[in-house]
Amino acid sequence: MKDSIQLSDALIEEMIGVMAKHDSDVREDATVALQYLAAVIGYLCSHHPGSDEERNALIEHLSQFTRHVADQHAEAAEQPAAQAAPPAAPAGHIEPDPNDPAAGVWRADK
Repeated sequence: MKDSIQLSDALIEEMIGVMAKHDSDVREDATVALQYLAAVIGYLCSHHPGSDEERNALIEHLSQFTRHVADQHAEAAEQPAAQAAPPAAPAGHIEPDPNDPAAGVWRADK
């Protein structure tokens, strides 16, 4: 897995735009967008080289990564308005676990 990825509002909006060209409900219901993204993840994981166990470990890792990013972003959004507003999609990176290539910890860039 890549050590760091860059999220931005522009990237997310572009991805939503692509999905909305296929299904206009994406713009009306964020859950539909999430459903498409989850399906794409599942589809791409189905082509992951390795055993079923390795594929399932990757899916579990991605699930934990998703939860971590969501929790971090929700926490940042709850900070008092007196503080500087956090970016909508904070940049960050994954610190890989050298003992488990399917594991790592998401860290926001400071």
